[in-house]
Amino acid sequence: MSEKETDRQTLPPADNSPEPVRTDDAKSSGAEAFFLNDFNMDRLFQGIERGDYLFLYYIQMCLDKTPDSDQVYLSDLADAMHLNVTELSKAVERLQDKGYILWKTDAALGKTYVVFTSKTIELMADEKKRITKCYEAIVQEIGMGELAGVVITLKKIRDIINRTNAEME
Repeated sequence: MSEKETDRQTLPPADNSPEPVRTDDAKSSGAEAFFLNDFNMDRLFQGIERGDYLFLYYIQMCLDKTPDSDQVYLSDLADAMHLNVTELSKAVERLQDKGYILWKTDAALGKTYVVFTSKTIELMADEKKRITKCYEAIVQEIGMGELAGVVITLKKIRDIINRTNAEME
């Protein structure tokens, strides 16, 4: 076996995904396997991508604050997400292109707002059920104590990632 072949590892997937991650060196294989297999939260989401779900979740939070309305003004959403309207507009356009929201203008106020499409209401409900079921299964299998420890560890990992990314900029 060559030196290159001894350094190459095939890592089994952490779940039942079809293909293991194959890498060429031990250092990157551990990092890649961690982020692609062990820590890939995207696998939880089936009908909507995680990033889209997060954005739609913020819209829903804004809607929950005004239960008599089915629309959210971009300025209110920008405040909730701590973004400026320009940054937000790009994401809104992308979500509209995917058919998740409609972006409309309130001519009387001269403000723009978004509303969910019927497709989104159904997809969000399905994703919420899946998230809830997975969470309940996690709590049942590992318990709240262990889960609390995992959350603390994940927060530390997030802080390390943020710090490392900031150092690389």
